[in-house]
Amino acid sequence: DPGLSVVQRDAEMALHMMTTSNEHASKVIQELGSADVLASYLKRHKEDATLSASIALGQLVARESDNERVETIATESGVVDKILDALEQLMDGKTLGFYSLGGLTIAASCLAVNDSNKRLLYKNGFIPLLVRILKGDHKTVAFDPVTSRCYAAEAIWNLAFLPDLHEPLKEAGVVPLLRAMKTSSVEKERYYAAGALFQLGEKSHHHHTMATSTNLASGKKEMVMMSYNWAVQDVVVKIKSELESAGFEVWLDLEKMSGSTLQAMAEAVEDSAVIISCVSQKYQESVACRTEAEYAYSLNKEVVPLMFEEQPWRASGWLGAQLGTKLWYDFSSDDRFEISLDNLINALKKKLQLTDTVPDPTRDKESIPVSTVTPVTPKDLRNSAVAAMDLSAVQRWLKIVGLPESWRKTFATQQITGRSLLELHLLRTSNPELYYKMLALSCCTDMAEGTGLLLEFSIHLNDLLKEGPPA
Repeated sequence: DPGLSVVQRDAEMALHMMTTSNEHASKVIQELGSADVLASYLKRHKEDATLSASIALGQLVARESDNERVETIATESGVVDKILDALEQLMDGKTLGFYSLGGLTIAASCLAVNDSNKRLLYKNGFIPLLVRILKGDHKTVAFDPVTSRCYAAEAIWNLAFLPDLHEPLKEAGVVPLLRAMKTSSVEKERYYAAGALFQLGEKSHHHHTMATSTNLASGKKEMVMMSYNWAVQDVVVKIKSELESAGFEVWLDLEKMSGSTLQAMAEAVEDSAVIISCVSQKYQESVACRTEAEYAYSLNKEVVPLMFEEQPWRASGWLGAQLGTKLWYDFSSDDRFEISLDNLINALKKKLQLTDTVPDPTRDKESIPVSTVTPVTPKDLRNSAVAAMDLSAVQRWLKIVGLPESWRKTFATQQITGRSLLELHLLRTSNPELYYKMLALSCCTDMAEGTGLLLEFSIHLNDLLKEGPPA
């Protein structure tokens, strides 16, 4: 068909435009399995396919969580080579249609979001190109220098999450260039330069004491910090207001675009007793959010996750590794806001034991079932084989004890293992109200039927901890 190549070019351009300019469209395209189709297409037509197809694939694999799969796709399709070759040609003065220096820098920077791509980009010569962009050492005529430098600094920021790339970045001379950029009169440039330097280890030692709440038991000053992506700011601000009404001191960055904010973030993490992570796909992909989360992790801070993404999405990659089997509070929809907020407030009160907590008489507490099961004590958990149960073992146990398929699906979606069951047991011991509310919200669609199932699950959990997993 002589018209096939025209159709292919149109399809490539359409995918390019949708994946780079419309987040919802990009998500739908990814869910349709388009990354595999594009990778196969590029593998077959490496010489003929346009740059648009490579950019579209780069956008899609940036959202993938399976590092091995991403590396296979990126290597076999040649997407990294294609984008970096085009970027170098453009910088050397070649005209590439409507492609700009800023646009190609963005495309390469998106590839750097995924950890497996970081090493591929390094091996294929991305760092020298970034240095040239920061220096202005190129022959591109029509370009936006500020945008290009910002995306170059963001790419360096992303690459710096791999410690083994710190030395190559420093040897290439990025540090003095970023320091100079940090003094720019343009706020965006200062922000991205400061972020890259922070991740490369340049943290100011200037520190101040922030306003905090008093802990009843120890007399220590403690604070709660909220780490979030800009897309959910409205809901996060509402949660902050509710927490403050309940007596908590909360640090929340409402600017998100200055070098000084990064230093304030570091100080807030250091001063906080608890970090609330507002988890979503955008949070996982955000270079700033990852910086906050990894800094908190490096200081062994207690993290309380709030889920802002509808199921079946779950955190993966670096974020999945950090959250592990932590129990999260569901803020993914308006109808769950009140009960999740109540649960969050109760949990924080127990963690911080605030003396200045102000009860909210207007909050209508939902009645929950009270357990008639006496939980086993932590000493009975010693040498328990329960901790060794993997996902499939938990699924088998749920089936044996006769819990509904909907429960098994929920436990599978939330990756509940034996260690998670132990955490549930400890939660039931320390905060039975939160335990039952969380289970009811996650597993029960019909509360009339759900009350019996909640008690049944608690009985089976008690038996499991006493007797061990079924043979």
